[in-house]
Amino acid sequence: MSCSGGEASLVADSAIDLPISFTELSSSQKIELHGLLGPKVALANPLDYHTYIWGDTEAMSAVFAAMMEGEASFGVVILDFPRNDRCDAEEWLKGIDAVDTAKSRSGKPLGILSSLPETMPEDIAADLLARGIVPMVGMNDALAAVAAVSQAGRKKTADAVHVPDEPTEPVEIGESKSKKTLQKHGVRVPKSGSASNVEIAVEVAKEIGFPVVLKGTGLAHKSEAGAVALRLTSEKQVREAASRMPSDTFLVEEMVCDVVAELLVGVVADRAHGYVLTLAAGGVLTELLQDTVSLILPVAREDVSDALAGLRIAHVLDGYRGQPACDREAIIDAVMAVQSFAMSLPVNEVEINPLLCGENFAIAADALIRGEEKSDG
Repeated sequence: MSCSGGEASLVADSAIDLPISFTELSSSQKIELHGLLGPKVALANPLDYHTYIWGDTEAMSAVFAAMMEGEASFGVVILDFPRNDRCDAEEWLKGIDAVDTAKSRSGKPLGILSSLPETMPEDIAADLLARGIVPMVGMNDALAAVAAVSQAGRKKTADAVHVPDEPTEPVEIGESKSKKTLQKHGVRVPKSGSASNVEIAVEVAKEIGFPVVLKGTGLAHKSEAGAVALRLTSEKQVREAASRMPSDTFLVEEMVCDVVAELLVGVVADRAHGYVLTLAAGGVLTELLQDTVSLILPVAREDVSDALAGLRIAHVLDGYRGQPACDREAIIDAVMAVQSFAMSLPVNEVEINPLLCGENFAIAADALIRGEEKSDG
């Protein structure tokens, strides 16, 4: 609620990607607000109540209370307070009284939001806290806090936090074996084969079927080392790519086509928090994009769905600028499979990067496991 249409619009725009809903105004609310604000005010949530009632404590409190009717669970009134040494803040103090009265009438919590730290003086914030009104500073930070509280109050969908046994001697398992291990737990992986020399790599490529991906093995960062070649369509291209790689052994895989997006799915054992799941924009731009969200295991499918929706890359997953949407259920299947593996035995780390996502698939193109080597892995 604001007397500025610009502020109301900014709040609505800033909340687009957050788990916050602005409740629709009911017919009775609109009738009541129309009587209080007159015919020139467009009635909506967020509400620009204009300045017709500015300074009228009773009218303002009635408007704020009316906005809290129905399913609304938390109300926010935007007020930027002037400097006390230059302005008389009496009119703004009436706004506080109006919010306080509306809180009492509605029986619901309200907050007062200033758009800048400088426009929420410390003495004002202290007064708000004493009245049970939430002082908030900055639209983005305030909305993020509201979103966090809304999720914290949601009924838990998963069991208690799983605290893992810590592996005593971490063992890093290579890409091929890591993917085969995760495949046993339900992660989809490309068809592949290992090769101890170039000619065997050619034969494996022919068996898999072109196009293929060729990777040099035994290297931590294959892309940076020039040990990855994509879209190889012939024996000649496989030989030429292998000859350029700083490796004598190779992994040959089917080339996954029609990829819409790449994700990172990782689990790390943390002594303080248990297993921490990270979902992020993946591929070679992971570090650059820094588009991540973290959850504590165990998680339920809807937790993963909500987390994916919180990523900036979610727009791509949903189909961006004419591109097809990714198969969300397949992505969630892959994440749940990683969780199943991580919680089945002590591991330090599990990472799939990238998880190639398309219209009807989610396939682990690269994987790493660090932990105790067990019979199934």
